[in-house]
Amino acid sequence: MADLKIKGDVLDELCFTFTTMAKRLDYAARSMKGTDTDVVGAWMLTRELQDFAESWEYGIEQLGEHADGAAKMLRKIATDFDGLEKELEAALQPKGS
Repeated sequence: MADLKIKGDVLDELCFTFTTMAKRLDYAARSMKGTDTDVVGAWMLTRELQDFAESWEYGIEQLGEHADGAAKMLRKIATDFDGLEKELEAALQPKGS
């Protein structure tokens, strides 16, 4: 039988990483989209860079949404685990205490 252990600080760090990921990725996508593609010269290359920036922006948006969802699930796991831990503690107390 395996013991289930959840370290609160690790879980908090994961939640922080996932909740800030969308903002950090969005910044990168906006920076790329705001780049002056005309400096590359060739119109075909300029168009490819613009297409890539738009695809990148969409992908970053999707990653951000999934990261937010993962953070919500981690918070729910932490809340549920805390509740179970309290229930177990209460169940292990001697009767009449």
